[in-house]
Amino acid sequence: MNIEFVGKDLSLSDSFKDLVERGVEKYESRLGLPIFARVTCAEEPSNQFSVAIHFTAQHEYNATSTADDLFKAAHDALGKIGRQVARHQEKSGSHRADSIRTAGL
Repeated sequence: MNIEFVGKDLSLSDSFKDLVERGVEKYESRLGLPIFARVTCAEEPSNQFSVAIHFTAQHEYNATSTADDLFKAAHDALGKIGRQVARHQEKSGSHRADSIRTAGL
């Protein structure tokens, strides 16, 4: 697992980095592949924080979230990544299950 944190005019706390690392570890174990993640954080002019997460494993997963709290924005972005991973696993699993050989035709 390789995580790159980019904070534009922000200093990111260790607890924030731990939150993201735990989320990335969860998806790394689900995918069974090493993950490279780039986490970009910025403070918006309206006192909102935006977090963009880009995962690269065998496929690319991207998510962006904006919230009034940096932790909430990261949690929302990780949730979006989770839905993308689940959808990808669903699609790739269903294609293999419907082959002619396994269907008995």
